[in-house]
Amino acid sequence: MAQPEPEGLFHSRAYALAHHYFQTGHYARSINGQMVSSLHGLITDSNVVYGPWLEGIGSRNQTTRFKGYSIFRKTRDKLQGMVPGILLKQVKKAIGRLT
Repeated sequence: MAQPEPEGLFHSRAYALAHHYFQTGHYARSINGQMVSSLHGLITDSNVVYGPWLEGIGSRNQTTRFKGYSIFRKTRDKLQGMVPGILLKQVKKAIGRLT
């Protein structure tokens, strides 16, 4: 009797390789962004239940060796570092229109 196809969100790496099946993963697909206002955006993971664990802020991170990827914190820090360059570019563009 053949083994049943895996169901749900997870497929094993062995199954994926054997069947030439590659996907971005449920977590990557659950991340989305939206504009909150003209100067503010919001990026979320759609409240995926294991999101806090992957980020490293879940209660289980304190009891396991996995400390999380901190991808949202790192992304926030990188974007905040880009603000001065973006702002300068926009100010120069505005000054060009005024003169």
